[in-house]
Amino acid sequence: MRTPAASRLARAALILAAGSLADRRGRRQLLIAACLGLPVPAALSAFLNDPIWLFTAEILDGAASGIIGVAVPVVVTDLTWGSGRTQTALGTVNAVRGAGGALSAWHGGLAQGWLGWSGAFLALGAVGIGAPVLVGWLAAATEESASPRRRNRRA
Repeated sequence: MRTPAASRLARAALILAAGSLADRRGRRQLLIAACLGLPVPAALSAFLNDPIWLFTAEILDGAASGIIGVAVPVVVTDLTWGSGRTQTALGTVNAVRGAGGALSAWHGGLAQGWLGWSGAFLALGAVGIGAPVLVGWLAAATEESASPRRRNRRA
């Protein structure tokens, strides 16, 4: 029993709170936290058959995707502010996200055929483990270069 409505409700609730949370806690830290939450629903779905836990997995999935939906454009805008390339960067990021969504269905179907349902959830969750690693690396790599722009913008 999977309920997409639970995912949508969690996403809607977190979208409303994510903006102020990003301003208080930091945008990149919020994005890393949301990416850390991506593999958890996959692991829950792989190992548990109880409808309560699957419902919980849907809520966690919706919460992570809601935060990512708010944090990614803000982080990209922060990184490209003043360069004249903000819209190009946002378009590129969204194109990569769309390609990832399309490849996710292919990857999940292929994994399900070879490994079964539990293996498919674990295979998709394994790809999700790379997200916080990549975001953390990009955050560390761009922290120095973004500092002067922030100082100039505030002045």
